[in-house]
Amino acid sequence: MINEIQQYLDARYIGPLEAAWRIFGHPLHTEMPTVVRLALHLPGMHRVVFNPEESLETIQSRAGQQMSTLTGFFAYCVASEDECPFTYQEFPQHFVWLKSEKRWKSRERGYAIGRMYFASPNYGERFYLRKSLIDFPPMSQPTANWSAVVGNRLIFEHQQLQSEAQHVDPQITIDCLNNGQRNAYNTITSSVFQNKETAFFLNWGVGTGKTFLYNTIALKFRSLRHIVVTVASSGIASLLLVRGRTAHLTFSIPLDVLENSLCEFSKQSLQTELFRETKLIIWNKVPMQHKHCVEAVDRTLSDICDSEKPFGGITVVLGGDFRQILPVIPKGVYEQIDQFSRNR
Repeated sequence: MINEIQQYLDARYIGPLEAAWRIFGHPLHTEMPTVVRLALHLPGMHRVVFNPEESLETIQSRAGQQMSTLTGFFAYCVASEDECPFTYQEFPQHFVWLKSEKRWKSRERGYAIGRMYFASPNYGERFYLRKSLIDFPPMSQPTANWSAVVGNRLIFEHQQLQSEAQHVDPQITIDCLNNGQRNAYNTITSSVFQNKETAFFLNWGVGTGKTFLYNTIALKFRSLRHIVVTVASSGIASLLLVRGRTAHLTFSIPLDVLENSLCEFSKQSLQTELFRETKLIIWNKVPMQHKHCVEAVDRTLSDICDSEKPFGGITVVLGGDFRQILPVIPKGVYEQIDQFSRNR
C-alpha cells in the first residue's frame, strides 16, 4: 500500500540549519548580481499591458507614448549632448530602468548586468534587421577589407584585451585576495609560468570569490600579453567574467554531445589558430555541463595541438560548486534521492 503522505514527508526533509534560518525569517533566495531583461523589438512592437474594458483609442494612445528599455535607450542617446560610450547591453551597469516612469536614470549604487531577449530566425524582421552604414550617409564607408587588415578576428579581440590590461595595475586586485584565493592564485600562475601544463579544479562554495579570482588571474596574464580564454557554462555566469563567453559558443560544442564527440571546428579554422596561441583557459560552472562536453573539448584541443597531454598541453582552470547541483538517481524514487542527499 502506497502512503503518499509518508512519501512526501520523507522527501521534504529540513535540517536544523534550514529550520533555524526559516524561523528567524531570513531570505531563502537572492539574485546576485541583478539581471535586467532588455527588450528587443521592431518599432511599435513593444509589449503593452492594458485593460480589455478600455476603448481601442485609449489603448493605442497610451501604447504610442510608452517607452520600452530599447526605445528608452534610443531616447537617452538622442537627448544626451555627449556621445553615449555604452552599448545597449552595457547600459544597465551604469543606468537604472524606472518601470513606473519608463525611463533610464543614472545608477547611483549597486551593480547589474543586462540580458537581451533572444531573437531566433523564425522571428523574421526582428532577426534579419541590420544597423548598415549605407543607411547613414554622413558615415564614412569602409575602404579596405577588414578581415585582411585585422587577420584572425578572434586573436585580434584578445589583443584588444591585452592593450586594455596594460593600463591597469593587476597588483591592486592581487592585494585584495584572501589567503585561500592567494594560494590558488600562486599555484595556478606558477604552473603557467613554468609551463607545467596542469589542469586545476576550484571546488568552492557560492559567494567565496571564485569569479573575482578568475578575473584577477586573467588580468595578470593579459597584462603580460598572453591570451586567456574565459568561458562559463551559462550565459549569466559568462557575463561576470571579463569578456567571457559561453563554453558552447567558444568551443563549438555539439548540442547532442556523445562520449566520442569532437568540437565542430576544423584545423584550418580561426578557433584553431586562437587555441594554439592560448596560454590559459578558465571555465566556470563546469558541474552544470555533461562530462561529455568537457571530454569533447579535451579531445579536440589535443587533436589540434598535436599533443597527447590533457587539453592539448594548455593550462586549464575548471571551477564550480557541486553542492549547487541536485543529485540524480536513475529511475530513483523520492526516498532514494533523499537518502543519497543526506549521505553526500
